[in-house]
Amino acid sequence: MVFKLIRFLNELAYICVITIFLNMYSELHYALVFFLFGSMIAAIKYDIRDEEYSYLYKAYREHLQDSKRI
Repeated sequence: MVFKLIRFLNELAYICVITIFLNMYSELHYALVFFLFGSMIAAIKYDIRDEEYSYLYKAYREHLQDSKRI
């Protein structure tokens, strides 16, 4: 669990560094869009690494069960 959190924080650090360079050499909104999408992807990757406790897998399984009931 701790190792996955460290990998997640490492990915966020890379995203922050790239965002700083984008902000220095281009307009601010490009850097903000990159930061938002990059952090979303990092959060999703962190969530789906552990299938047993993953929120996305749980929601997907519930959706499949609900669609079978209809």
